[in-house]
Amino acid sequence: MGTLVDRLVELPTRRGALPPKREDRLAVIESVAAGPAKRKITRAREADSERRATAIKAMQPRHASVWTTIAVLLTVAGIVLFLPDPFFDVFRRPVETLTGQASSYYVELYEGGLVALAGVMLAAGVAIHWWLEVHRPRALPYSYGIYIPYLLFGIPAAAGLVARWIGFDMPGPLATLGVWLAVGATAALAVLLVFSWRSPSAIRAVWYDSEQARNLDRQFRTEVRHAIYDNEHVHLDAYRAQALEGIRLLYAHGLTDAESALWMLQEISPQSAPAAG
Repeated sequence: MGTLVDRLVELPTRRGALPPKREDRLAVIESVAAGPAKRKITRAREADSERRATAIKAMQPRHASVWTTIAVLLTVAGIVLFLPDPFFDVFRRPVETLTGQASSYYVELYEGGLVALAGVMLAAGVAIHWWLEVHRPRALPYSYGIYIPYLLFGIPAAAGLVARWIGFDMPGPLATLGVWLAVGATAALAVLLVFSWRSPSAIRAVWYDSEQARNLDRQFRTEVRHAIYDNEHVHLDAYRAQALEGIRLLYAHGLTDAESALWMLQEISPQSAPAAG
């Protein structure tokens, strides 16, 4: 038991990872304390993880991956079309005219119609992101960090667009529409960054902060108790003695707090045995 707890102490904790649940800590201890039931306890842990993963997937918006791909493509395309002209020198192509003179024809990316189209693409991409983000808790195939590169390129691109518009380089209603869409969408991206950063995640809700998490905890503990008490080869007094030692070591190494340790003691007490039949 001491070796097991020492291994738990040495396990690295990934930055941003959820802390281990007390139910899982206790199940690890019980898999050793109730040796003959180890296989069933391991299966119960795997089944619990699968149930929670299924619950998280059920919280995702319909076709979330497809909508995310569309949103990313539209948003990136809209921002790219707003970047300054030097980025688009690749569009310049020398063309032989009928008189034999070489002229350089290229697409003018700041023409009113194209500016409006770019603004519509950017706004549409942001609108899809917004629709994905309003689902709570947050269960999306991308992290909130996606909005950081959007803003790093979107803010200067939109600012440059406004500067050219103020300089009357892009007159006309279509250009004006594109400018306002670019500014509004960029501001919405900043709001989405803060909103998604502060939003509760589905993984945390399913593992910790919801009634569903508590129901899954109870189901998991019921399966573990049945794995132990329904196994005629488990010596219950020896199981409780080893589990008690494991709990003591968890607390001594700072792997559990006093409240969780008390809960574990109650879980291994004779009164926690599942009712017969």
